[in-house]
Amino acid sequence: MASISAIGSSIIQGRRASLEQYGDQLMFYVKALAWTPRAIKRYPREIVNTLAEVTFGAGGLSLIAGTVGVIAFLAFFAGTEVGIQGYASLSQIGVAKFSAFISAYFNTREVAPLVSSIALAATVGCGYTARLGAMRISEEIDALEVMAIPSLPFLVTTRMIAAFIAVIPLYVVALCASYLSPRLITTLVYGQSPGTYDHYFIQFLPPIDMLWSFGKLLFLATAIILIHCYYGYTASGGPAGVGMAVGRAIRTSIVTVVVADFFLSFAIWGSTTTVRITGMLVNITHDTPAEHRRLLVSGVVFLTVIALLIGLAIAVYQKTFQSVTMVTIQADRAGLQLAKFGDVRLHGVLVGQVRDISDDGKQAVIKVALQPDAAREIPENVDVQILPTTLFGQKYISFKDPADPASASLSDGDVIPADRVETNVELSRILANLFPLLRSVRPADLNATLNALATALGGRGKQIGETMDELDSYLGVIDDHLPTLREDLRLLAQVADTYDIAAPDLLGVLRNVTVTSRTVIERKDDLKAFFGDLAGVSDTATGILQDNGADIVRVGQVTQPITGLLAAYSPEYPCLMAGLDRYEPLLAKVFQGNMIRQNFVFNTPQYREYDARDRPVYGEVGHGPWCLGLPDPAIPIGFQPLDDGTDQDDHPPTSTVPGSGMVGGTR
Repeated sequence: MASISAIGSSIIQGRRASLEQYGDQLMFYVKALAWTPRAIKRYPREIVNTLAEVTFGAGGLSLIAGTVGVIAFLAFFAGTEVGIQGYASLSQIGVAKFSAFISAYFNTREVAPLVSSIALAATVGCGYTARLGAMRISEEIDALEVMAIPSLPFLVTTRMIAAFIAVIPLYVVALCASYLSPRLITTLVYGQSPGTYDHYFIQFLPPIDMLWSFGKLLFLATAIILIHCYYGYTASGGPAGVGMAVGRAIRTSIVTVVVADFFLSFAIWGSTTTVRITGMLVNITHDTPAEHRRLLVSGVVFLTVIALLIGLAIAVYQKTFQSVTMVTIQADRAGLQLAKFGDVRLHGVLVGQVRDISDDGKQAVIKVALQPDAAREIPENVDVQILPTTLFGQKYISFKDPADPASASLSDGDVIPADRVETNVELSRILANLFPLLRSVRPADLNATLNALATALGGRGKQIGETMDELDSYLGVIDDHLPTLREDLRLLAQVADTYDIAAPDLLGVLRNVTVTSRTVIERKDDLKAFFGDLAGVSDTATGILQDNGADIVRVGQVTQPITGLLAAYSPEYPCLMAGLDRYEPLLAKVFQGNMIRQNFVFNTPQYREYDARDRPVYGEVGHGPWCLGLPDPAIPIGFQPLDDGTDQDDHPPTSTVPGSGMVGGTR
């Protein structure tokens, strides 16, 4: 049961796709026909150019290889067959003189229209399909749409009008060829009198038949051109797709020609015909009222069935019988290439189509019909993109999953606001901005520049290729260091900012350097004298150092401990200076009245004098720098044992008086 259901579903889907394609074709034909008045008014030059191409072809031997030659040859040899078979058949029953009847009757009604239609399909129709298919796959049709030129009337309606105009003289040539060849066969080959042939030919060729024959051909020619233009206009898949489109178009057009010819012949001559026998007009009609009613009912039923089939195809194409979920999309703009019945996709899969595009004065309003099953898979907060199929291609709507999809899905009547809709930049806007630049460029200068460039590059293709390969290797190396380069550029910006901040100071330094340089130049004589004196001083100092260098070294060696001690006790110097400053008023009292007051304390003399065996001893007691109460006199200094270095082991010690800071003692 599952397999039967699957087979049935596939059959239904196939039939539905066929009906949709028929509906698409019908809408294409209706639009092309509806554009006829405006195409005549807007594109007369295109119609004239196409008319010349249809009639005579293009290039060398165009008249022979064009549509005129093809139709003339086909009609001539088809008429030859009619003449041969007609004379051979009628001569068997003894009425060979009626051979002209076969030519006048069958060539006018069937042979000439069919042969001309097939020739038109094989030449003009296939050329239209190939031309439009090539334009479609090379995006020329899309480019026309981008430039706001409606492609369907410009490419299809103009060709239909040109073919409609050209087919009248072409068919005159075809009829003349089809009438001429049987007469030549009958009179020259079979030896019938030309007067007899012409007499019966005129008797069996009423003018109304020629008018109906022209009407048939015009209808068939219009159908052929529309069919071939449709398959070329909708071609896809590259050159192979164009070839397939030509094959499908020629098959469809030939079948359509044969079937339409049957119905047209049946409608025109099926119930009433005119046959001239020996110059008399005999009407063979269905005179009974019942027969008239039957034919009338049959015609009404036939037309009704055709109308129902056409209406069914249109309804299926517009998905009238399919339940959909209608969603409204608001966008800042829809663009020129988003058309009605355009695709709506989700992850590249077709899930619906555009039903209507309007403008409320502030933004574009797009109504789309989604498949109910697909709508349930699309989150309510979905993002929308309006994208082109190719550079110049027709646009479609693409649903994009948001970063945080909502749990609820789209439902009928939902509105997607413009802030969730993204429209790409259209090429038409780029071209609109580019056109002023192109208009400002003088063609002569541009041509000269391009010629100079071509001359410069001529014959250097190999060198340019090698250079490009080497450049590619350099760029590959640079690509590996791009992070470092980016970081260096960032640091360079910081350094530039630093220099920008320090620029006033640097300029000030440069100004000062300039002033200093000017001053040095102005005082160069003084500097020269100064450096001369300095050189003399240097010479004198050199002589002194050379003569007394050894003594200076010895003095340094001797004074090194003293300088070390002075350095160690340098913290006491501020105390000393502060103490002297504090005692300065006391000194003033001592010397007031031009008198000096002194107290003399007499101590016992030193035990002995210094001799050569005594060595200085630095009797520092080890407590480090000490201000000894300075600069405050209220704090007594206290006793400090001093070792003057004169007391040796083999000498008596040097003593001082106690209480005076100089007390005797033993070493």
